[in-house]
Amino acid sequence: QEDGGLGPTAFAAADEGSKGARDAGECGDADDSKDGPPFRGYWEEPEEQALRDAVQKHGIGAWEKMRHDSEFKALESRTGVQLKDKWRNLIKFQHLRRGEAESA
Repeated sequence: QEDGGLGPTAFAAADEGSKGARDAGECGDADDSKDGPPFRGYWEEPEEQALRDAVQKHGIGAWEKMRHDSEFKALESRTGVQLKDKWRNLIKFQHLRRGEAESA
């Protein structure tokens, strides 16, 4: 064979092998249960506002503390890394009000 023995069935088998992770709920779809992986999607305005308020209260870097603070329920479904990345992007793309980043 010219394809080195990798016919269409070899590719189909490879596709089947990679499908298992998606079926197991590891991709983070929006409809995952609370026990599943964290939500990975667009940020809603209440989440952004909760992040801003949480940074004002806890300071930059206390991402896990913010997630577990009962005052900021909107952040529970996000990971600490997602909070950090969102805050970095808010600063980078200047979506913060004047002085909001400095006062944190």
